[in-house]
Amino acid sequence: MANPERGEVALVVAGRAYTLKLSMNAAVTLERKLKKRIGQIMQEASALSFESIRLVVWLLLQKHHAEDFTTEDKAGELIDDAGGVQVFFSALQALTEANQPEGAAADGNPPEAQDGTGERSTSPPDVSA
Repeated sequence: MANPERGEVALVVAGRAYTLKLSMNAAVTLERKLKKRIGQIMQEASALSFESIRLVVWLLLQKHHAEDFTTEDKAGELIDDAGGVQVFFSALQALTEANQPEGAAADGNPPEAQDGTGERSTSPPDVSA
């Protein structure tokens, strides 16, 4: 069962539940295979790079379903069985949200700076223009 507190998302295909997890090892493998950073890969997946989508889905399944998905082709079959890539876009969006650092803005920008740097600070608060 998927645990959103651990950055996991559930996906049900043909009555079977799968847990998608972007583990550190999966992210590194993804970057190495495509020789790109994870942000670039996700942008390509959003722009319908089917190679990127299939590889991302395959790696998201490895933490909990590696025995069932021994090849990228098997992940491609799951994508087809689920109804196509649009089903995975919702899951990827949920996964991205589940893996946001606490306090991070939904738009990917860091949270607003806090006033001062501590109670003993002699620095004045930062003023926005």
